[in-house]
Amino acid sequence: GFDALVVRTDPLGNVIWKKVSGTGDDEAATSLAVAGDSLVVSGWVASRDGARREARALRFDRDGGLMWEQRMGGAGQSAFSDVTVAGDGLIFAGHTTSPDDGSLDAWGVFLDASGSILGERRYGGEHNEWVNSVAMAEGGFVFAGAVANADYTDTDLLVVRVDLLGGLLWSREVSGALGMMARDLAINGNGIVVATPTGSTGYN
Repeated sequence: GFDALVVRTDPLGNVIWKKVSGTGDDEAATSLAVAGDSLVVSGWVASRDGARREARALRFDRDGGLMWEQRMGGAGQSAFSDVTVAGDGLIFAGHTTSPDDGSLDAWGVFLDASGSILGERRYGGEHNEWVNSVAMAEGGFVFAGAVANADYTDTDLLVVRVDLLGGLLWSREVSGALGMMARDLAINGNGIVVATPTGSTGYN
C-alpha cells in the first residue's frame, strides 16, 4: 500500500515539517491550497482490494498539526482531485459513484472553514463524468474534467460552470483527439483556459 505525504519547506527548500498520513488503507494527496496560515489538502482513501474509495479532505495548521479531517462517499468510488479557497469556505472537485446506475458523476463539494459540509452537487448524465480541477470565476466556479464512454475507451473534455451555490449554469463537452480530458484550468479575463493531454484515458 501507499500513504499520503504533505511536506512544507522554507524558501530555500529546507524541510520545516512533513506529515505522512497512514491509516492502513491506500491513500493519496492530489492537490492543496493555502488558506490563511493553514494548508488544505484534497485526496482519497481506498481499501486495499479497491472495492471502495472515499474522498478525503485534510486541514493542517502552520506547524503541521491536523486541524480536521473530512471523508465523504465510501459506498463506491469517490475522490477529491482539487481544492480551491473561496472566501471563508472551500470548494473540492472530484467524482463519486452515482446512486442511480453505478456510473461516475462529476462532483463539487462545499465545506466551511471548520470542515463541515455546506453542500454537494453532482454533475452527471448517463455516461461516466469526473472533474480534475476547479477555479473561481465571476459569480461562481468552473470545474473541468472529462466524460467517458461506458468502457473508458475514449474521453471528451468536460467543462462545467456553476453559480455560488453550485447550481448548474452550463455544461460543455469538447470532442477531438482520442482521450481528451482537462487536467487543470485557469480563468483568463472573461475566458477559460484548460490544459488537456490526449491519447490516454482513465480518471485519477
